[in-house]
Amino acid sequence: MPEEPDRIVEIYNGRTVFITGGSGFLGQVLIKKFLRSTNLFDPLKKQNSAALKKYRDIPGDMCEDNHGISPENRFLPPNEVNFIYHSAASIRFDDSLKTAVRVNTKSIKTLLQFARECKQLLLLVHVSSFYVFHEEVLYERAYERPREECEGYIFYERSNLKILTSNCRLLGDYPNTYTYSKALAEKLVVEQMDDLPVIIARPSIVCPTWQQPICAWINNLQNPMGLFVAAGKGILRSVYINVDCKADFVPVDCVISALMASTWHYLNNSKENKFINMTAASGYIFTWNDIIEMCTHIFLKPKCPLIGYFGTLKR
Repeated sequence: MPEEPDRIVEIYNGRTVFITGGSGFLGQVLIKKFLRSTNLFDPLKKQNSAALKKYRDIPGDMCEDNHGISPENRFLPPNEVNFIYHSAASIRFDDSLKTAVRVNTKSIKTLLQFARECKQLLLLVHVSSFYVFHEEVLYERAYERPREECEGYIFYERSNLKILTSNCRLLGDYPNTYTYSKALAEKLVVEQMDDLPVIIARPSIVCPTWQQPICAWINNLQNPMGLFVAAGKGILRSVYINVDCKADFVPVDCVISALMASTWHYLNNSKENKFINMTAASGYIFTWNDIIEMCTHIFLKPKCPLIGYFGTLKR
């Protein structure tokens, strides 16, 4: 039987995709997925070395005007862009409020302005976070935030960040500046949903790859990965954590596949589903106690070099 065409890949044929955060963890895997799925990787490169010219690297800064793209690099007319994937973000929990709002909130406002210039735009995909709102159950819908929680961004615009120095007063019950700034970003996106084709993706804790491009690939030690490595080397001896809490990890290649599948679904089935929560299936969610016990078994193997001794779990 002839091989069936990939319906998802077909929607990108002959079209232009604009990706922010291409040098980041999510962005790199997304680019690799496009290159491999559209046969622009090694096999085609051997046959036609000019094929990879379809991929263009544009240096920029999402926090600056015009995305920080210099005039000589502004060779991508807005009218060419059909898809935008916004994955650029700072995922540090200890950023100052000034930095977090500048990177995570102002960037999406700049991008929304650019999206309005893209007359051939089919969809803008904004990558948010499953933990952006502190709800017991997070549904796939918009969440209205109290007015005072949005004043941080208003102050940012009016006073050039000077007032964003008192984190505690503006954060309220948000646990860190990351979730606060991403919540503000979602609000800006939701405000444009009636006029722009846009969906919001909310992945949970993004972890190394499951299968693609290779198993267990990662390029950073941020978030839990840093904890695992430090604990595995015996450097980190204690962590303040609720061991009964669920650790909802989702592999980065699964997130990328879900982003592309959500794009296809939006274009072909329903434009009503504008919020997509991307979390682990119930059978693959472990508590931190489960993970610590699994890590202990791995770290204490003879071939795992330790700088210090991996301690025992204490509640």
